Amino acid sequence: MPAVRRSACSVQRATPYPSHQPTASNVDKENESPQAKSSSPVKKSAKETDQPERLGSYHDIVLEEKKDEVPCYESASAIRRKLNTLIEKKSPIPGSNKAFNKTTLSKELTTIAEKHHPIKSSNGYDAHGPSPAAITRFLKKSGTMGGGDSEVYYYGNMLLEKLRIWKGEKTTNARKKAEEEYPMGRMRVDPATMRILCRANERPSRSEVARWGRE
Repeated sequence: MPAVRRSACSVQRATPYPSHQPTASNVDKENESPQAKSSSPVKKSAKETDQPERLGSYHDIVLEEKKDEVPCYESASAIRRKLNTLIEKKSPIPGSNKAFNKTTLSKELTTIAEKHHPIKSSNGYDAHGPSPAAITRFLKKSGTMGGGDSEVYYYGNMLLEKLRIWKGEKTTNARKKAEEEYPMGRMRVDPATMRILCRANERPSRSEVARWGRE
């Protein structure tokens, strides 16, 4: 019986699994997921981090109150001028396809009033917001504080401040100066309807009157 010759090939044993898990350096980087490639958080640009998260509506912006009301730093004439600009330029209302006019302005101020607590005005204590007719009367007033005791002045001030914050606009130098002069805001009065009893040599200045009750 002829002898059977064995093959000269040798069989190699498979390398056993290591007793410890492979390090990150041994991982196949081509098959690594994008999330696993970097455990550190993604850095945002300065422009992204500096911008506050946008709220659902500019009405949701909460304004600081002092002595139970949002301070009115600017005069009634300044608020009147800015409201007239919104109407004349037909500025768009944020979150709407409508523009500002006396009717839509009344609706926006009413929304602000309904979200706010009652305030004292020439109409007494309420939070109903001004009508288009009330807005017309305020815009026809003259003088630094003409109509300063009206709802339009107070809620108009709130609307303009909310819009400024919503648009990311900086405060003007005139506004900064007014904040320094009236840190608690102006007293909301109309000189045409206000009466002051005093001696002839003790007549207060307009700045003093504007600070009464707000210091």
